Amino acid sequence: MVFYRAFPDSKTYSNLLKFMLNLRKVREVSVIFNEMVKNEFIPTHENCSAALTLYVDIGDPDMAIKVWKCMLENEMTPVVGEVEEIWNFGNLVVWAS
Repeated sequence: MVFYRAFPDSKTYSNLLKFMLNLRKVREVSVIFNEMVKNEFIPTHENCSAALTLYVDIGDPDMAIKVWKCMLENEMTPVVGEVEEIWNFGNLVVWAS
């Protein structure tokens, strides 16, 4: 975005991330999330939860763990369902290997 002289703020990032999550655009969500974290903007709890669910659903453990760590680093308390999702996903990955 900076290449095009667009300097988004946290609200712009948040809305863009939310829109891409609703469309389930995995590649775009990854790019936006990584850029957002790199530019020191914290995603909202709602966006982190949606991203976590998306990555668990498609089976992308690397990004799921990255989102999970972001939530923990920014002291976002996970909802009970999110903890169960990560636990089940982690067990699935360990069991499959």
